[in-house]
Amino acid sequence: MTQHESLGPLTDAETRQLALLLKRYAMHDLDQFETWRTSTPTDEVYILIRRRVSDDEDPDYYNDIDHWRTAPQ
Repeated sequence: MTQHESLGPLTDAETRQLALLLKRYAMHDLDQFETWRTSTPTDEVYILIRRRVSDDEDPDYYNDIDHWRTAPQ
């Protein structure tokens, strides 16, 4: 069993912690943008974090993660 296979989906508490950590990262460490890549058992995942949406994008398209931090425990 690989490291990835031994891990299941995030718990509710882990999801809230992820949102909190992303918020802190955005507040204190993010300059203009970050591009990340990670491997999963099935493929690569590419993550783009940036401070602005493109002119041709609708901000409402994005999921608001602030509610992750306030979800019932």
